[in-house]
Amino acid sequence: MDGYSGFGVESHPGFDDRGLSEEAPDGRQQLWAEVRGWTPPSSLVLAWQLAGNPLAPTVVAVTFEAVDDGTRVTLVHDGWAAGVPGRQQYEKYCDWPLILARYARFMGAAPGLD
Repeated sequence: MDGYSGFGVESHPGFDDRGLSEEAPDGRQQLWAEVRGWTPPSSLVLAWQLAGNPLAPTVVAVTFEAVDDGTRVTLVHDGWAAGVPGRQQYEKYCDWPLILARYARFMGAAPGLD
């Protein structure tokens, strides 16, 4: 959560009935994204609204594919606004490679397997 949390490093993300949220240690919640599609175990589509306009969310699509050495996770984030607002959105959310590498390490991947 370091660098990405609205509530601090002691908070945690989680799914609930509304979608993907962050929960603070004191129980406050911030909705990051609503689930738009879920096809277990192969894909998840989110209407991403964290720090953006909930009426015009971007789209995060994640696919999971079994491979010989584990699971390949592919994330595509699109649906950006046109022009300067879209560039600002993109710059705010271009850290997915770093976030996914941290998640892979958390899940037990060897260092350097980003």
